Amino acid sequence: MSIFQDKDTPAAITATQGAAIYSSLPDPKGPSPQRIAPELQILEGVPWSFFDGASQNIIAGAGLIIHLSPSHSLKASVGLGTGSNNYAELNALKLLLCWLIHRHTLSIQIFGDSQNVIRWVNGLSSCRNQALKHILGEVQRLKSMFNSFSICHIYRERNVMADQLSKVGLHQDFGSWKIEEEEQGLISRSVQPPYFHPL
Repeated sequence: MSIFQDKDTPAAITATQGAAIYSSLPDPKGPSPQRIAPELQILEGVPWSFFDGASQNIIAGAGLIIHLSPSHSLKASVGLGTGSNNYAELNALKLLLCWLIHRHTLSIQIFGDSQNVIRWVNGLSSCRNQALKHILGEVQRLKSMFNSFSICHIYRERNVMADQLSKVGLHQDFGSWKIEEEEQGLISRSVQPPYFHPL
């Protein structure tokens, strides 16, 4: 820098100028700027849902949420056995679609934080894993049964409840469900899965 090229500048001034420059630099260990998650764009009158998958030490779980209306929601955690995070995310979406079809809810807006799964389902990228490709094919077949279908990526900050449910699923047996339904403030719970068995 030019301030250090002036041979006649006293050392004290050079040191002061150098310290000023150093103190103006951002702290590399300082807090990073917080990410602001955009508001969800939910179409009025159309049910909406969230999904998430978790995998820890190759044990997998799913978290599912369906909002049939502002006063009627369903939540579920599901044990998925063993598998990767992508396996958990993709199976969570498959189970969500099966559950929606079982309840005759054929118009849906879906939100999740897995960019891979959402890009695969929307045809924006290709899945190269053969085992996952098979599950993706099932998801696409189920998707075709809906009258209205959209799936969008959201940041994890907007998917906290589904994430928590997926972590509950980590501690459940393969194929086991824990379901909570809330309607008009009344809550019912069940450990019985829906009658279908898509896993």
